[in-house]
Amino acid sequence: MKYIKVYIAILLMVFTSVFGQINTTYWKKMQLKGKVKSYMLKSYKVVVKNGKQEKGKKIDKDKYIEFNDKGVLTQNIWYNDKGELVEKCVFIYDKNGNIIQESWINSRNKFTYKYNDKGYKIQQNIYYSQNKLDRKITYIYDDKANVIQENYYNSKGELQDKITYKYDNKGNIIQKNVYNWDDTFLSKVFIKYDKNGNIIQENNYYTECTAQSESVYKYTYDKKGSWIKKVIYVNDKPVMMLERDITYF
Repeated sequence: MKYIKVYIAILLMVFTSVFGQINTTYWKKMQLKGKVKSYMLKSYKVVVKNGKQEKGKKIDKDKYIEFNDKGVLTQNIWYNDKGELVEKCVFIYDKNGNIIQESWINSRNKFTYKYNDKGYKIQQNIYYSQNKLDRKITYIYDDKANVIQENYYNSKGELQDKITYKYDNKGNIIQKNVYNWDDTFLSKVFIKYDKNGNIIQENNYYTECTAQSESVYKYTYDKKGSWIKKVIYVNDKPVMMLERDITYF
């Protein structure tokens, strides 16, 4: 169970981080091929019976994601096991198509974004219920428009953590390093990709030299090249299965 909780946290972080990428559609940011109208994402615990992997209990809410015909994100709706709407995000965009605010209706959480003149996201503010600022994130870029550092501040404006990134020549993140405010080491992750740009392996280190866990991702693709099934293995054990039901324009 602890592996699943860790993976969900990583999944949410990755989903949020796509908003920092620039000059590309949300289709590409979410590793979708073709003109996608919408998809429903469902996540399950993996159960192995007679050597065969099967879907077990759901371990997260179903997420419905919708786009317009330009690849702009327009809907993010969450449903429970009964198919009841439990959360919905409302987006506000600037004239350049950048998300400047996400408002979550039920939880009353809010995320705001600031951009520079080049369209790079330079700041994110996170507000939880009652419109109280919880934290702030700032972003530093290299000359290829890749985010190379994120700085995390608490509600008082005090630096808490830093994350730095390294990229390959295709613009994929291949290493992530996490540090305390004083630059003491916390963790690092090495990342590998397949030919479609999907993550296939992550090695997590919580000391400088010794790998503590290895995550492997295996995919099934549709005819367009978008993944429709993803199985996550942690230390060779299948722990989670994601499915995407994709609709195209």
